[in-house]
Amino acid sequence: MSNGNSLSPTPGEALAELMAGNERYVQGGWDLTDFSASRAATVDEHAPIAAILGCADARVAAEMIFLRGPGDLFMVRVAGNFLSEYGLASLEFAVRFL
Repeated sequence: MSNGNSLSPTPGEALAELMAGNERYVQGGWDLTDFSASRAATVDEHAPIAAILGCADARVAAEMIFLRGPGDLFMVRVAGNFLSEYGLASLEFAVRFL
């Protein structure tokens, strides 16, 4: 989860964190994370470690399968994982500014 540190992980570190979280999820060792509005309100800045294109109809959210907390991922969710100009613009925004 976000550690409140303004230093961003390198792309390799972010990928390693996602892969480690996914391995824990696959092994059944997932953590319960507070996704409540009150928890989200305590986060001072939005500094996701990754931007992900996902399906709007996903049965399991990416935050769960990578064991990340609120704000740790920038998600663009659309039906069928189809990347439109709007979705691409959102992903570009995340990479450039967040």
